[in-house]
Amino acid sequence: MEDSTPIPLDLGKKFNTSDYHAWRQSAERLLKGASFEDVLLTETYSGIVLNPIYFQSNTPGLSGSRPPHKIPGFDGSPDSHQDFTWLIAQKIDATCPQALNDQLRQGLARGQNAIRVDLDTSVTLADLRTVLQDVNLTEFPIFLLAGSSAPPLTAILAELCSERELDLVKLNGSVAGDPLGTLAKTGVVQQGLTVAFEELSALTKWATTTAPNVRTVEIDTRPYHNAGASEAQELALALATGVSYLREIQTRSNIDITTVARHLQFSFAVGQNFFMEIAKLRAARILWAQVIAEFGGDATARTMTLHAETSSRSNTRYDSHVNILRNSMAAFAAVLGGCDSLSVEPFDAIIGAPSASSHRLARNTQLILGAEVHAARVSDTAAGSWYVETITAELAEKAWSLFQEIESQGGLPQALLSGFVQAQINRTADRRRARHANRSDKLIGSNAYTNPLDRAAVTATTAPGSTSEKPPSEESPKTRAALDALRAIRPLNSDDIQDSTLQILSGAARAGADTTQMLQALHGTGEKTSVEKLQPLVFAQQFEASTKPGGVS
Repeated sequence: MEDSTPIPLDLGKKFNTSDYHAWRQSAERLLKGASFEDVLLTETYSGIVLNPIYFQSNTPGLSGSRPPHKIPGFDGSPDSHQDFTWLIAQKIDATCPQALNDQLRQGLARGQNAIRVDLDTSVTLADLRTVLQDVNLTEFPIFLLAGSSAPPLTAILAELCSERELDLVKLNGSVAGDPLGTLAKTGVVQQGLTVAFEELSALTKWATTTAPNVRTVEIDTRPYHNAGASEAQELALALATGVSYLREIQTRSNIDITTVARHLQFSFAVGQNFFMEIAKLRAARILWAQVIAEFGGDATARTMTLHAETSSRSNTRYDSHVNILRNSMAAFAAVLGGCDSLSVEPFDAIIGAPSASSHRLARNTQLILGAEVHAARVSDTAAGSWYVETITAELAEKAWSLFQEIESQGGLPQALLSGFVQAQINRTADRRRARHANRSDKLIGSNAYTNPLDRAAVTATTAPGSTSEKPPSEESPKTRAALDALRAIRPLNSDDIQDSTLQILSGAARAGADTTQMLQALHGTGEKTSVEKLQPLVFAQQFEASTKPGGVS
């Protein structure tokens, strides 16, 4: 009988050890006099110089530097990630309540397991009742992005739960406001930042006892990303936004830092620079954990709740099926970066209303990552990679430096009012346009390998009503009386919403008032805050605006 004892295999003994210096000498010989720096080094938009190869010497202290119970890159997450997974939170984007409900129920029946709706138009209780008809709100987390409509939208959701005899304690998700993100994106906060901060504080105080699993604050970096910001700028602005909200809520409501942090969530867009986007999300967790530690928060407060959405700024109208590859790569990066929930952009959304098949492809991209790639079985897959660990650390340093610069100006509100943030992002956006114009950055189908037939097939029409604001509802006598009751309680403060304001808002919702009417009644003609708004940047737009057949080939 043959001996079945395994033979020890030590591959390390089969190869000579090497280091960066020896590798560089070999590389320079192959370059035959060409500059190593010019040929093989690349500077990113965040100012990080990428090397062609990384050794352990690039990551000093990586080996054995972390306690055995800590996971690399997840300093801001719980210690145990054996059950790591993410929520499939595909956005629903139909243009009327019944169509939204049809789309939502179809998605939930086919693998989606969270509800995410951007409600940037006027919404009534009847609208939300229709959107969520036959949807089990205790089975699926619900994320409603409220923009500047957080108080009335919260009241509408609370009233809907009351109709269903559903205890708000059992609700999981968010009705999240983000006045600073709204200010950057639209250039205005109608009620003014002071009132907006008061409302965030009031809702957070209300949620701590009434709806403890509902987050009330969104830190949305998508307006900055969509305007062309670098990864380091996105991270710095996320920190600056979060710190502003922590200060404002603590000052106004006297809630401890651990409780406030539990009601915050972050949203990041994830683009095409695969490894850099992984590093961005990993760095975000590390940086936020450091911020919370500085505020005195405990270990549970340092965990970041992070939603990711595949970026649309790299998507193209022509050869739009290439967007499937772009979105798949971004989704994979988001998962490897450790997102808690993810939304994948349908490949044809940039053209108009997404088709049913593109919605299915977007949803199935996530299902494949989970069920076939088994991405959920490994926590922080990139941990230990000398390359990813290095750029994670470098991104964190760049972001922290910019964050400190914003803080030195008085914080993010002042940096937006002075135009500092806009100037920083505009400079990065200009560099991006220039690099796409000279094809240093390539977009397949737009500035490289274009298809003239595809240009002729795509029209410039968007879906009817997809970007239009819903007109306000008509005021019946019952509605007018309910809105008058709202006008009588100005201004809103943290104590009011604990006692009577939410009840009065709920009464207005029952009377048929929409969110726009309730906001106008609540705020009146108060002093609004205005800044220069950020301009969205779609990389392919400068090429796709041309009507000449063929374009760049």
